[in-house]
Amino acid sequence: MKRDCAAVWDRSSKFYDFFFWGMQNRYRLAKKSIFANAKGRTLFVGIGTGTDLALLPPGLDLIVIDVSSGMLAQTRERAKEYEGNIDIQQVSIEETD
Repeated sequence: MKRDCAAVWDRSSKFYDFFFWGMQNRYRLAKKSIFANAKGRTLFVGIGTGTDLALLPPGLDLIVIDVSSGMLAQTRERAKEYEGNIDIQQVSIEETD
C-alpha cells in the first residue's frame, strides 16, 4: 500500500505546484496565521513540495516527512531558503509510533 501511495505522489510531484497554485494562494494567509503559533521542535506531516516552508516562522527545529521522494526532492530545494533547522525524512505516517 505504501509503495502504491508513494508512486502516485511521485508522479504527481512533477506538476503538483502548477495545478494547485490557486488553492495554495487562497489559503496562504490563513496557513501563515496558524503556523505563526509554531515554536521549537515541530513535526510537519505531509510536507509535499515544501511550499509551506515559506509560511513558517524562522528559527524552528523542523522535522518534515512525506511518503514521496519526488515531493521531497522539491522540498530539499526550498529548504535551502528556510532560516532554521530542517530534518527531511521520507516516511509514511503509518510507519511512525
